Amino acid sequence: SPNYVVFSYLNAGWLLDENGKFDQAKTYYKKAEDFMKDAELKYADRVTYQLFIDLFLCYHNILMGELENAKTGLANCSETVEKRGNPDEKQFLNLFMGMLEVDEENYQKALEYYADSDRESPYTWYREAIALEKGGKKDDAKKTYDKVANCNDNGFDLALVRSRAKEKASAL
Repeated sequence: SPNYVVFSYLNAGWLLDENGKFDQAKTYYKKAEDFMKDAELKYADRVTYQLFIDLFLCYHNILMGELENAKTGLANCSETVEKRGNPDEKQFLNLFMGMLEVDEENYQKALEYYADSDRESPYTWYREAIALEKGGKKDDAKKTYDKVANCNDNGFDLALVRSRAKEKASAL
């Protein structure tokens, strides 16, 4: 299924980005794009997959400190998300918008974006804890890091951040 192929590449890139292997991560986002060129897809599926590729490229740019590229990309993605009205896409967009706001030291605005992101995702909680910590709310950050560290979910997003959440919680 094209869905599995595209999201396998995106998840591989996400994992590599989270572990600081930025060049390798970018190759997986490119593989997702290359796959799309040759795949026979319905128009709606093509738009969906391209949106998620674009969102992950924005995320990659945030991690790389390429904030102007991330802003431009997120603005373009926002237009698509608003037109489509898909709540899952909106949550994903908000996650990355929150990350961008943290990098720009707008911690309260980041928390607002995270509040409208996937509230069931340990990854969102982790990113929220970073905003709390950087915004000077150490007690709230510690509680949120602990929430991530003690979560019993078996999801990919938890696997990305659980050990870091444990370290950060014990350091606060």
